[in-house]
Amino acid sequence: MCRAKAFTLSEMVIVLFISGLFFSLGIGPGKRALANLNEQMFFRDLRQLWFATFYRCIQNNTVAIIYVEDDKIIFSDSADHKTILTYPKTLHHASGVSTYIIQKTGSMRPDTEEFSSTLGKVYDMHVQLGYGMQYRLEVKNE
Repeated sequence: MCRAKAFTLSEMVIVLFISGLFFSLGIGPGKRALANLNEQMFFRDLRQLWFATFYRCIQNNTVAIIYVEDDKIIFSDSADHKTILTYPKTLHHASGVSTYIIQKTGSMRPDTEEFSSTLGKVYDMHVQLGYGMQYRLEVKNE
């Protein structure tokens, strides 16, 4: 009679324990990398919506309003066109509620918005005055 070779229960438990340990060590950095990516995507989307609102305002010869709230940014360039951009879970608006009015010429008032991240970063968004409606994003580590 030939006996089949197999793993014992204790060998299986050891292998599963080591595999679980490696898996749990990889979850933390993976979550952090995903959260960092979500913040980068948020600021990319913010830039795209910011310029799209600006250009629609110039093309349609209308006034646009950008509301920066505690949990979202609302882009409104007409009564029927609103776009809402919500913050990622790791990002918090620290400057309070702000309203930006983009004139028909594309000009607006300068200001600074501050966003703090649970990842240890502080983002300062400096809105610049005048035609072109530019802003500059400055990243500081806490």
